[in-house]
Amino acid sequence: MPKNFPRQIKQATKNASLRKGFPNRSEPLGIVFQFNRHQSAKAVPFQMEYTHDFETIKKATHGQNGVTIQSTSLNPIFDQITVTIPAEESQIFVWLKL
Repeated sequence: MPKNFPRQIKQATKNASLRKGFPNRSEPLGIVFQFNRHQSAKAVPFQMEYTHDFETIKKATHGQNGVTIQSTSLNPIFDQITVTIPAEESQIFVWLKL
């Protein structure tokens, strides 16, 4: 990082932990992205976006282009959201947008 980069940003970046998706090894091939949502945040809309090349960004919509979005209750406090995006390309970038 540049020397003039603020110290607190360096520290936050150094300690940052991004949630990673994992490959879907079954058919269709693609990526699975999971995150936990607190029950009190159910009304907060979220959107998953993805791209293979950062030129074309697509919205992951359940039932379109093979995308599935499922919600499973983990306990009385949290739901687990699982987004499966099929992809034949060797790389895919997925992110959660609130």
